[in-house]
Order: sequence, then structure tokens, then C-alpha cells
Amino acid sequence: MSEPPIILHIIDEEKCPLYQKGEHFTLSGNAFAHRDHKGLCLMLSADLLSSYPEIDDHQNFHMTCSGCNDSGSRISIACVQQDVDDSLPEHKRTLSNIASILSGFSIFKSLDEHQIKDVISFIRLGQFRGGTHIIKAGTPVKNLYIILSGSAEVTGDDGMKLATLSKEEVFGEMSLLSGNTAGASVKALGKTHDVTKVLFFSIPDFKLLMARFPSLQMYLARLLTERLAKTNMARANEFTSGMHGSLSETPIAELCQIINMNRKTGVLSLNLSNDTGRISFRDGNIISATYGIKKNKEAFFKILKDTKGMFTFTSALPSEEAGMPVIANFMNLLLEGVSRIDDESLNG
Repeated sequence: MSEPPIILHIIDEEKCPLYQKGEHFTLSGNAFAHRDHKGLCLMLSADLLSSYPEIDDHQNFHMTCSGCNDSGSRISIACVQQDVDDSLPEHKRTLSNIASILSGFSIFKSLDEHQIKDVISFIRLGQFRGGTHIIKAGTPVKNLYIILSGSAEVTGDDGMKLATLSKEEVFGEMSLLSGNTAGASVKALGKTHDVTKVLFFSIPDFKLLMARFPSLQMYLARLLTERLAKTNMARANEFTSGMHGSLSETPIAELCQIINMNRKTGVLSLNLSNDTGRISFRDGNIISATYGIKKNKEAFFKILKDTKGMFTFTSALPSEEAGMPVIANFMNLLLEGVSRIDDESLNG
């Protein structure tokens, strides 16, 4: 049976340029990672790897890193086994039983038991008392959530109730696929003594899982299609005669997904803050894109980054574009674009 990840806590820090007291790493197998996805210091990595047998064998392991040359910077680390939520039934605490439970969740039904065990190493458990926000509209979304028990309510900016979520349901997927801030709030239901438990993945971790298991990507694509169909029905109907608006109200990623979901043919013209852009669709698939002098995929990626401006969609395709091939699978293209934006943001 696989052991739960070991948590390496930074209990003391002096002049360290990377880390602060209170931060922590995880050790799963022989892989180290910072829980907030900071880069791993090469010197610290060497120290940890040389201490691996002691970490693996002794729960109360303690070490001080060798430091950065003569700068006097040091961090001290202690490790303990990851806490398990005592309120969960005992049979859920083993890896095999957790895998069995998750295999019944619709998002994981396409994965076999071995694959689900790989997924488990990325999972974290959270709990929210009734009335507590899990996601707030307009704020960055850092995680993809799955309800384990309890329920949550989705509300719009105006406070209008949009949906109620219960066990096994997923939320946070819109921001994962679009890279945008939350378009709605999600709040745990019940009184203050009631608890909604969630499993969650950091968005970078779940993107890695989608790359490893494409069926997860397909599940989210279907989920997104269903939800957009419900919340954007009136907007979608406007595509029959064309529509226009501001990107501050409808971000480009969401706009393109609506067109793709409804299998529309036409041209999306964009007057953006940095340049003009144009995306041509046939049956919801992108067949050409331009942004300044850039074309097709590179143009589409540039358009995704531009968040300010106006758009117009017309349901007419020039005859010379009618037979053009599709640039790439739409969802793959969108995810690659969002991933590029994330990478550029992380790299400054």
C-alpha cells in the first residue's frame, strides 16, 4: 500500500531569497515539490535527496540546508506525515479504498484503478462551513474542486442563484479552461455547523493530469458545453443574426467556446486594445485567425491575451475561406493558448 505524502515544513528561515517560514514541500515517492509551486532550489534539492532515507524512515526528521554559498542564508525543515481528516470513515483512508470511491465519480469513470491512484497523489482535501465562500466572483481561481459531501450554491454578480451543486459535481472548470477570474461565486450551503467537504487540485496540477489522461479534458469540455448551454441560451440565439459587444462582459475564451459549442459558421471581428484581430469559424471550428501580421495559431494565442476591446460576430463566411482546413482541435488549441498565458505570467 502506498503511504500518504510526507509534508516538509519550513520551521525556521534566515535570509533565504526563495522561501519563508511556514511554507512547505511535499515528498511523494522520491519527488519533491513546493506546495505553492515555487521552484525548487538546486542546493536544497541535493540536501533533501541525500537525506531521503532518513526522511522516509523517520517521521520526526529535522534538517538545516547547506545554505547559499557565503550569504548566510539557511532554512530548517521538519517533516511529519500528512494529516488525514479524522471525520472521514476509516475505510476511506487507504489508497485502494479511496481509488474505489473515486472510480464511481463521473469525472474519473474513464480511468482504471492504477490511473486513479496516480491522480490521488495530486488531491487535497478541504472543508468549508455553511455560508463560507469557496470561490468569489471576480477573483483568480487557483483550484478545480469536486464536492465530496455536502452542497454548494452558485450565484452571479447580482446575487441571483444560478445552480446548486452536490456530491461528485465539479466547479472551477471555466477558469481552468479560460484562464479568466471567476465569473460567479460558489458558497457552501447550510448553517455554520454544517460542513461541505471538497477534493481539489491546483490548476497547474490538473493541467498536468489532463495532458496525461486526455479523457479528463474531454469530460471538462462536455461539462463546460452543458453549462454554457444553460447559462448562455439567449446569447447563443443571437448568433443567428450576428452579435456584438464588449470583451469586458464576454471574454474572448468564453466567446469562442460559445461559438464552438453552437457549431456556428462566421467571422468574429475584434477591435482590441493593441491591434485588430479576426477569427473565422466553420461549424464551430477555427479555420483561420489573424492578429496584426500574425496568422492562425500564433494569432489566436495573441488574441487570447488581449482582454480589452469590442467584438462583432457575423454569420457569413467569405467564399475563399469556405474550404480552408481546421487549424487544430478547438479544445486543444484553447488549452494550449491558456497554458502559454500561464507560463508567461509565471516567468514575468
